[in-house]
Amino acid sequence: MGNAKSQYNYFGRLEEREFLQRLYDFKGMPSLYTRYRNAEEDIWQHTVNNDDYPFCWVFEDERFQLKNGSDEIFKIYL
Repeated sequence: MGNAKSQYNYFGRLEEREFLQRLYDFKGMPSLYTRYRNAEEDIWQHTVNNDDYPFCWVFEDERFQLKNGSDEIFKIYL
């Protein structure tokens, strides 16, 4: 394997967006970009059309508050 980085798909057998949409209302969340109306549109753009978000991007995205949010928010995710 050499320097290969192993990755665990936290979203299991689902598509990442499908998994996250079971937990979060993307349409009700703001976009990070002014050209999109909501999170659903910009997440689609960056995970499907461009596929330019890094692996596990959701943990760094402040809209989800998984990295710096409360334990209660993280428990909902779990």
